[in-house]
Amino acid sequence: MKDLYNEVLLGHSIPLPEEEPDDNRGDVDFQYHVYTEGIEFQEDALREYRFITVLDNIKTPEFKQNYLSVINSIKSEYTLREQILFCERILEKIEEVYNFVFPQNVKLYDSEDVNNVYAFLEFLEFNCENFVVDVWQFLDTNLRDLNIERYCKDNIKGIIQEVERQVETHVLHEMTSQFLRTYNKEGMTEWFSEMTKRSRSLIILRVIEMKTEVRENEYSINQKRDDRNSL
Repeated sequence: MKDLYNEVLLGHSIPLPEEEPDDNRGDVDFQYHVYTEGIEFQEDALREYRFITVLDNIKTPEFKQNYLSVINSIKSEYTLREQILFCERILEKIEEVYNFVFPQNVKLYDSEDVNNVYAFLEFLEFNCENFVVDVWQFLDTNLRDLNIERYCKDNIKGIIQEVERQVETHVLHEMTSQFLRTYNKEGMTEWFSEMTKRSRSLIILRVIEMKTEVRENEYSINQKRDDRNSL
């Protein structure tokens, strides 16, 4: 990623061809001007590097690692206006790589709107494990030896129905809910398949744990009933 930063920095530091040196500097402190201008260029380049680190990794397996490496700096060091412009670029990138557009135009006005975009992006890319686990639990399929991609393509209707059902039972951000409700079927099953493959081992473990917990609860209920009947 440092090569990317150097490219961005270089792009900011090369003067445009039409720029000509100004001989009428008067009483301007030239050394101070060059120093502060250089700092500004570096800050602009660093900001763009961080933004590109997120944008260029959307819908890639490396997204989470790269996103987490820069997002705290983005949130803490840049103005609301800068982050709004960044979030607009995020939504444009999602439209490009996921072929998904929100049913209504998303308006970004304040920090809550910005944080909603971040939360949606995180859910889309990696923070959806609990949701995906719950869908698989109700699909009641053994993931261990399953061709996930083939299964998802062959069971689009069942997956979509379960996704819609889980939307009603989970507390989700509005943008996330809209995505899950309105994304086209092919795109949804592709996303669901990819998220499953990335976290396959964890999902298998969580499903087993949940089913074990259900069985234990059922056993406990039955045992209490039997104890009451024996009195």
